[in-house]
This record gives sequence, structure tokens and C-alpha cells, in this order.
Amino acid sequence: QDSINLTTVDFEGTSSLNTLERGAFRNVAITKIQIPALVNKIDIHAFYQANSLTSVTFASNSSVTIIGSGT
Repeated sequence: QDSINLTTVDFEGTSSLNTLERGAFRNVAITKIQIPALVNKIDIHAFYQANSLTSVTFASNSSVTIIGSGT
């Protein structure tokens, strides 16, 4: 089930998240997100139909090396 009413996601500074999986924020009302430093992969369609999303920022020490097409 989609979390349509979710508008804010805050990752802790010590987040060990390393992948945003396919559909992680599918059809979610999130408006902005900062990708944690340890995330190295954002799968295809991670933000599919997240139509309210207007801002994606990356930590200054970001380790993202793979962004799937269609995200």
C-alpha cells in the first residue's frame, strides 16, 4: 500500500541506508528529500509518480554513483 499522505522524510545523520529501492517513494506526496551520504544507488522509479516532489538534494559527501533511468 502506498503512503500517499507522507509529505516529509528525515533521515538521521547516522543513517546507514545505501539504496533507494525501486518504488521507494512511489505515489507519495513527499515535497523534498535530502539523500543521505551513504546512499550509493537510487533505483529506477524510486520516485515514480511522486508528483509533489520539487527538491532533491544530496549530502555534501554523497556517495551516489548509480541513478537508474526513470527515477
